[in-house]
Amino acid sequence: MFRPSTRAALAIAALALASAAPAVLAACPTADTGGLVEDEAADLQLRLGIAQALAWHSDHQTARGLEQLDALLAAQPSGSLGEACVRKERGWLRFSEDDTEGALRDLIPAYEQLRLRHLPEEQAIVAGRLATVYAGAREFEQATDLIDETIAHFTATRAHTRLPAAYDRLGKVHAAQGHWSDALDAF
Repeated sequence: MFRPSTRAALAIAALALASAAPAVLAACPTADTGGLVEDEAADLQLRLGIAQALAWHSDHQTARGLEQLDALLAAQPSGSLGEACVRKERGWLRFSEDDTEGALRDLIPAYEQLRLRHLPEEQAIVAGRLATVYAGAREFEQATDLIDETIAHFTATRAHTRLPAAYDRLGKVHAAQGHWSDALDAF
């Protein structure tokens, strides 16, 4: 039998989970795959773990977030969608910590796994992140190619809310090369 205080605590927890659901569910796609992993409970646990790592990063505890993602990655089968989604987030957090090589070691396989699984929306998101990392490494041709890919995808799918970020990335790549006219056109 539940006491009123226990019911209240459960209700608060349910509301908190419901409000966090969009972030948890956005951790990686499920529409065509059914989940990141086969088991529903393990899928939710992985999503919550990713969301927790991102929350720590947002709270300026990136090292703790990276530790969480390291632990989650160790539990994922090689080549799995779960691995790709953890690598997507870990690569981005590594880049935020100025670890360009580590970011590339995570984002490149995540991009390839998502491409092989025919998940173009997630592939485009990772391509945008990968382009930013390549631009930071002054690999402008690769960055531009990936940004062009994201722009083409978001244009074809009418994902107009994502286009400004892609064009902003393109403008920054042109500006970093001193191509001011192209940068202005992109911005």
